[in-house]
Amino acid sequence: MWGLLFAILQTTAADVAEGRELYRLRCAECHGGEGEGGRGPNLADGVFYHGDADSDLARTIQNGITGTEMPGFAGSELRISQLVAFIRSLNRAARPSELPGNPARGEESFRASDCLSCHRLGLEGSFAGPDLSSVGSRRSLRHLRDSLVDPSRDVRPRFRVASVVQASGTRARGFLLDEDRHTIQILDLDGVLRSFSREELTNVEISRESMMPSYADVFDERELNDLISFLSTRRSGARR
Repeated sequence: MWGLLFAILQTTAADVAEGRELYRLRCAECHGGEGEGGRGPNLADGVFYHGDADSDLARTIQNGITGTEMPGFAGSELRISQLVAFIRSLNRAARPSELPGNPARGEESFRASDCLSCHRLGLEGSFAGPDLSSVGSRRSLRHLRDSLVDPSRDVRPRFRVASVVQASGTRARGFLLDEDRHTIQILDLDGVLRSFSREELTNVEISRESMMPSYADVFDERELNDLISFLSTRRSGARR
């Protein structure tokens, strides 16, 4: 189905222009105005985790990605194909960005700052914070900087923290996994899944603030640039 439609379209300039407008309305808020990434993955560098063919991209757009914030798009095949055409135009235009700092020095800062106590890097680290193993494939340099200096600007639902108090006075705190009218489930800071009946709780607070501190006053500009450069080199398939 998709292969025939793409063969007909042949990604004309008009298709790309229509796709750009659709992208601006539907996708830019999460993926960045030029696909550079932000709340959603970078689309400009041509690295896709759910298939690289045009038909794979079309299916991903149409169906969304289960378990993520990526919804499906209920547009026609033509409109979805035009979105793919625009994304492909970004891939053709993408050029490697000049890194702002020194990745080797950045890795030294990363390890000295005990970032692995919360984050994952390949086979090392913890799952308390986002996995950074391929963060350079998913996030722009600007987004990496924002995450370091103002981490509470964009806290994903998976990393919102819930604090609960039971009638007995016992307190628990952890990442909010799920909640409904009757129960609340958290992953506590020791990595233990805990479920509570709302009837047994006297207080529930859900914070939209990041547990990660700001590094704006911890690192100077050169050190920040080094750390951003190191994180940007963490890409899918990259080797240490």
